Amino acid sequence: MPWTTGSYAESGRPATVRSRLFWLRHNLGTAAMKVREGLSADTGDGEYLCRDWGVWVVRPCHGFRSRRWISLPLRMTRSIAADDNEAATEWFIASATI
Repeated sequence: MPWTTGSYAESGRPATVRSRLFWLRHNLGTAAMKVREGLSADTGDGEYLCRDWGVWVVRPCHGFRSRRWISLPLRMTRSIAADDNEAATEWFIASATI
């Protein structure tokens, strides 16, 4: 007999209001997080350049490393001034080819 009879195992109980509200809250929160973080800055490589805590950083668009309060970025530099966007963009492109 197979371990499961389908792709999901049924619990045999109907879905409760609590479980449906959890599903709704989780999906709306995930969608809101994508909008808030401004992932439109994606360059196509799955990474984006932004300012975090006074440094220029490169972060992935998805995954746990995209959250600044959880993990370190992929790359960062303090040598570029905060208002010098062109130099930061050049650094971002140059560091991606390394």
